[in-house]
Amino acid sequence: MRRGARERNNLNKRKKKVQNKKILVIAIIILIIALIGLAYGLNKTHQAENESAQEVDKKVEESNEENIEENQETEKNQKPQEKEEIKYSMTKGNKFVKIDNTIAYIDSINGNNLYIFNIKDNSAIQVNTPKELWKIYFDGENIYGVPNHYSGKGIYKIDLQGKVTQIYEGESAQLWLTKDKIYFVKQNGFDEINQTPQGDLCSMDKGGNNITTIIPNVKNYFNILGNKIYYTDGETRDLYVADINGENKEELAQGRTLIAGINEKYIVYVDYEDGEKYHVVYLDDKTNHEVGRFGSCYVTENEGYILTRKLVDENNNIENEFSVFKIDSNNKEEKQMLKNDMVLPYLAYVYQNKAYIEEQDVIRADLENGNIEENMPNGYYLDGYCYELRMTDNRINEIGIYNLENMEEQKIALTYFLSDN
Repeated sequence: MRRGARERNNLNKRKKKVQNKKILVIAIIILIIALIGLAYGLNKTHQAENESAQEVDKKVEESNEENIEENQETEKNQKPQEKEEIKYSMTKGNKFVKIDNTIAYIDSINGNNLYIFNIKDNSAIQVNTPKELWKIYFDGENIYGVPNHYSGKGIYKIDLQGKVTQIYEGESAQLWLTKDKIYFVKQNGFDEINQTPQGDLCSMDKGGNNITTIIPNVKNYFNILGNKIYYTDGETRDLYVADINGENKEELAQGRTLIAGINEKYIVYVDYEDGEKYHVVYLDDKTNHEVGRFGSCYVTENEGYILTRKLVDENNNIENEFSVFKIDSNNKEEKQMLKNDMVLPYLAYVYQNKAYIEEQDVIRADLENGNIEENMPNGYYLDGYCYELRMTDNRINEIGIYNLENMEEQKIALTYFLSDN
């Protein structure tokens, strides 16, 4: 009896131990499952945080890319405006030049007067030059002027305080300023009819030293683009291009040529041997198109327009009206944008698809819809503005600056100071 009871007690103890072990195993399993769940939850949270962070980074990156693209587009849109006045002033050769807040102007009607204006502080000086200047050029620091054939010889350098220095004694009818050099034609004789440059194309430093002949015997106006010089040969009158040092000469067109405008994609030239006909040469493959006869053109870094009388057949017959053509370099075609009955028009400027045409007065022609606005300011058009110089008592005392987008006017009343001359 006692032995049976003892065995039963031992059996019960073994059963309890087994049950306790089962409970412990179950508890461990539950704990493991809980830990796995917790780890999984933490991992999901971390992953969500990473995805959220990555999404934020992605949005920031996209925003930065958009800002970069926007800035690049802004720079692209601003680039032509920023360069227009600089290239115009350094290479065009005119009575009016402007860079930043400085304007210079030749008043050839009233003697040897060169005006220098600062439109920021409204100051002005009047410089009496040794010779009556015909054309001036400006690099932002100094003004360079040349007299015409009948006024004398020399190239003159004028600083912004009015000090005048003669840096070259010979005659020249064209300059082309770069950062460090002056390219010019060492005049040989004079074309009484056209009054264009003819002679040796040379270079020198801006002090008038180190004169070097680059291309002998050129005719008419030359142009420099990158490391190339475009010019008319003085003997054949054909159009050529050469390296900036005068080497590797290549013919582009034949005739009695004069370069009217140029950019990196094409050249507009006039052939006087063929009835003063306007041509466009596309520089990538030398495609040459005839557009019209007589007129003028306006070419910038990115755009080109020709105002001419359109050719209508192979016999060189032309329309009675003048038309404005826009040069499409991508498709190598000249699109007729506007036709109008004008007598002797001059295409002075094009801005935002509106052409400013000088005849007796200045008109503004909308190239998209053909609308004509009359009585535009009679001044100098540059960088989206018109600068009108107003004279009273034989001196320029006011400058009117018109914003061509809205035609709002800013008046600059000038105060004169003594020059160093």
